[in-house]
Amino acid sequence: MTKPVNCIIVDDEALAREVLENHLDKIESIHVIASCKNALEAF
Repeated sequence: MTKPVNCIIVDDEALAREVLENHLDKIESIHVIASCKNALEAF
């Protein structure tokens, strides 16, 4: 098994972040470590 890729979701729409996170959670090789509403929050 390969090491999962860490991922940060950045989008200004809460629904878009939620949908992306739900889809990415189904992929074993991707690990969502944060979900942010803007670049400053992601930084």
